[in-house]
Amino acid sequence: MKLWVIVAVGLLIHLVFFFSVFEVFFATPLVTDLTPHKSPLPPPAKRLVFIVADGLRADKILQIQPDGKSAAPFLSIEQQPFCADLQGKEVVFDTVFNESQYTWSWDTPKFLAKVTGGNQDRMFSDKYPGHMKYLAGINAKDMDTWVFDEFQKLFLEAKEDTTLQSKLSNERILFFLHLGGLDHSGYIVRPSSPSYLEHIRFVDDGVQKLVSTMEQHYGSDGKTAYVFTSDHGMTDWGAHGDGTADETLTPLIVWGPGLRKPSTETTKYADGLSEAWGLQDIRRTDINQASMAGLLAALVGIPFPKNAVLPMPDNVFDVSDEEMAQMLYANLQQLLAQVQGMREERETRSIKFAFTPFQPLSAGTLEDIKDRISRQLASKQFKEAIQECQQSISLALRGIRYYTTYDRNHLWFAVVSGYVGWMVYLVSLMFEENDVSASMPYPAQLSRRYKAGIIFFFLLLAVITFVVLFVQHTVWTQYIYVLLPYPIWLAVFDVYRQMLVFSGSLKPLLPYIALTFLGLQAGVMGFYYKQLMVLPILCFAAWPWLSKQDLLDKGIMIQWSASCVAMGVFALIPTGTRELQFNLVVIGGVLAIIVAFYVMRSFANRQLARRKQFLIYGFQILMMALAIFIMRHTAALAANDKRTPLVSQILSWIIFILAIVEPFLVTTDIRCRLFAVALAWMGPYILLGISYPFFNTLYQ
Repeated sequence: MKLWVIVAVGLLIHLVFFFSVFEVFFATPLVTDLTPHKSPLPPPAKRLVFIVADGLRADKILQIQPDGKSAAPFLSIEQQPFCADLQGKEVVFDTVFNESQYTWSWDTPKFLAKVTGGNQDRMFSDKYPGHMKYLAGINAKDMDTWVFDEFQKLFLEAKEDTTLQSKLSNERILFFLHLGGLDHSGYIVRPSSPSYLEHIRFVDDGVQKLVSTMEQHYGSDGKTAYVFTSDHGMTDWGAHGDGTADETLTPLIVWGPGLRKPSTETTKYADGLSEAWGLQDIRRTDINQASMAGLLAALVGIPFPKNAVLPMPDNVFDVSDEEMAQMLYANLQQLLAQVQGMREERETRSIKFAFTPFQPLSAGTLEDIKDRISRQLASKQFKEAIQECQQSISLALRGIRYYTTYDRNHLWFAVVSGYVGWMVYLVSLMFEENDVSASMPYPAQLSRRYKAGIIFFFLLLAVITFVVLFVQHTVWTQYIYVLLPYPIWLAVFDVYRQMLVFSGSLKPLLPYIALTFLGLQAGVMGFYYKQLMVLPILCFAAWPWLSKQDLLDKGIMIQWSASCVAMGVFALIPTGTRELQFNLVVIGGVLAIIVAFYVMRSFANRQLARRKQFLIYGFQILMMALAIFIMRHTAALAANDKRTPLVSQILSWIIFILAIVEPFLVTTDIRCRLFAVALAWMGPYILLGISYPFFNTLYQ
């Protein structure tokens, strides 16, 4: 088989299995046609203001600053209850907005469009103007100013518009404000900077004015609930998407009718967060962020989202036992309906003898639970009903988890077997030209029968698997993930001679296989403990002195080892920084250009490069110089709250795209190709690598 075909097939296989990760671990089946459930009692609040400060770190708004004051005086803990999310990184909004009587939203253009669902007459959404989004150098406060101004404009219009005034006077209405400025600010100036804290004070002031407008419009009737939170935090260097505490801890400050007031705490929290934030005397309530949908629904009395995966956080409420029991029972009914719908949907499309239901929640058990709680509510045994609901909710969550991951094992097995088969096939190809393989004494007729039998066996398995998937009405993507291993393993058995040679030669290769496995594990662990990467780097530094001493020039070996040790130093440096060191990046870029000229000179002396390649190298160096200028110019503009010119953005993308293409234009000589790759990627590194903590420590 030609090399380009193997590479193309390999890329396709890896692309397919890359998308399988989302199917295996992140797919959440949605059950339709479920009956909505809500408490029959009047809700604590008539209306809800839901504010999400995008990218706001919990510690930056909650902790006491060195001057003894809060960064957000109005949203301070002494005034409002506090809940911090310690787990999830996603908020399951589900149908909270759809179930409301009316929703007004000021947000990015993508969000509410996904959940409106034909309810445009009840959901009114304004989006950020295009020039306020994702442009370097823009004043991040402008994004939040627009949201606050639009909110104020709504109530000014209501004074003249009787139709709008009528809508605003309804119950079960939501106001959703998405403040994207802090997220943008964190990317530019970092969350530990004075500018970020100043932005928090700006948001705090905006929220205070917002609350004043609400209370004035509704005459301080005590029926407005407020929820202030964030979707995620941010690292010290302005990134998010990982699992560190700085990224996953988000503030949740709620106040209004039905919500508990601040109280003191006598016990110590084991995580040390309260002490670090100077809040050790304040009672803390930690919830999972996916419980937000239940919290919003319970506050204003709308049906609980039909596909919400977690219940409402009952520990933030201050209501009577009867109200709590009815809320929890409605929430439980929603979760049990989801379990029942998942079971029925799975049972309908499964082969009867192969279906295994979640035994603790059979159809009879579901009815028994609901009947028992209904009797307790009817006899006013509210405390008993609360306890029963809480236990049953835990059981329902286990059931939802069971059916959500029902297909995970067989998908996981299919993907792993496909990967293993592809690796075995590639190893087998390495022995295709082996003389031992060619001389193995197998009769031609037996070989053809063997191949025919293997092909028939795999074809039969594939047909059976396809029929099973078809009968179960499986989504089309799972056909690909489950059936793909069959042709891969068929190709493996087609090169059985090489497999036999490989298995016969396996014993002397065992040390190398073990080292490869350990190296892969060390690489994976390096994602969690970066310092572990020092060990394999040092092994690389010592490698030529142990096995290549007679083959390599001593000067090259010294350069190799010195480079490895220098790279190992970076693995020991803490991640993140508080300051932006643009000038250091400029210095690094200039040094890279000087080194590039030095290497080009050595290439010319050794006649390793032709004129065409020197032109390519020169062009790459020019791109590096251009990247240095763009980076420094953009930094200067951002410092003065000015937008990056469009030409700089276009040139930056051109530099990035050319970095992928340029190395393929030089000769395949390993030294020339590696040099081209290094030059090509220096431009993107200069544009992106604008800070590093080691240098920051030298400046402090």
